[in-house]
Amino acid sequence: MASNNILDVNEVDFDYEVIAYSQNSPVLVDFWAEWCQPCKTLSPLLEHLTSEAQGGLRLAKVNIDQNPNLALMFNVHSVPTVKAFSQGQVVAEFAGMQPEDRLRDFIAKIVPPSAIDLESKKVET
Repeated sequence: MASNNILDVNEVDFDYEVIAYSQNSPVLVDFWAEWCQPCKTLSPLLEHLTSEAQGGLRLAKVNIDQNPNLALMFNVHSVPTVKAFSQGQVVAEFAGMQPEDRLRDFIAKIVPPSAIDLESKKVET
């Protein structure tokens, strides 16, 4: 599971791996817990979509039971909760399981278009 784009983060490395990293690239933070059934469905889907983004997005996973201060700091009241960070700030979020098409829409709103996408849009117009 661990890669540069999908990683577990904790209270010690959150600022570096999420806040600082989001200055250059969007970061999804998946707040989850071992006992959470919807988390077990959502997490693999988020990992798949992050892999598909081919470096355009990072997924940081936070176990709220091991990192309660992060859950408090970001007002996580239920799991799963996903927050998108860009430029060091939360720019979008949702709670609960979401279908894949909604997740794709959510990600599309926070990931800047690639150079290839921009070129293909130019050609279309």
